[in-house]
Amino acid sequence: MAKFNLEKHKAYLDANPDLKQYIERLERENIRDHLTDVYNRRGFDEFFKYQCELAKRYKKPFALSMGDIDDFKSYNDEFGHDAGDLALIEISRCMQSNLRTSDILCRYGGEEFAIILPEIKGDDAELVIERMKNKIGELKLNRRITMSFGIFSFPDDSIYVYDLVTDIIPLCDKALYYAKKTGKNKICTIRFLVENDAL
Repeated sequence: MAKFNLEKHKAYLDANPDLKQYIERLERENIRDHLTDVYNRRGFDEFFKYQCELAKRYKKPFALSMGDIDDFKSYNDEFGHDAGDLALIEISRCMQSNLRTSDILCRYGGEEFAIILPEIKGDDAELVIERMKNKIGELKLNRRITMSFGIFSFPDDSIYVYDLVTDIIPLCDKALYYAKKTGKNKICTIRFLVENDAL
């Protein structure tokens, strides 16, 4: 969908508030997940490319975290997909409320989430994600739900990538799945992968 230039047509839209509201809603739905109301994959792609440009051009630090709900298929099998949808909504709210206002939460697909954390160093990003992970584990759902996370930090981990836009996500995913493989309800950083010869 082509982006409608709201500024270019401001006078016309101001005179037609229903049309303006409709177009703003379409723009919003274009980058928002319909279930959780966090950003969707399209929104993530836009924000992530922008963040990588800031990192390349101005050496701005940031972190990317990929998170996945542990054993979510069995949750859906046990309690049904409606309960699974409600769990996704509650988890998204919990994540959003435990992130900084500058952080960008996206539903990457299914039960996987991506979080862009601008202007943060690796150790601080780990603290933010750890706090959020612990809060998710305290949610009152049909049963306890946990999440696993992988974290990439720029500039600390940039020596392991050639191109920020194309290489960070697979590397972060590798850290995420190492966290799941080694016990779930964990955080795995790129540094931890390197230290354990798992990169």
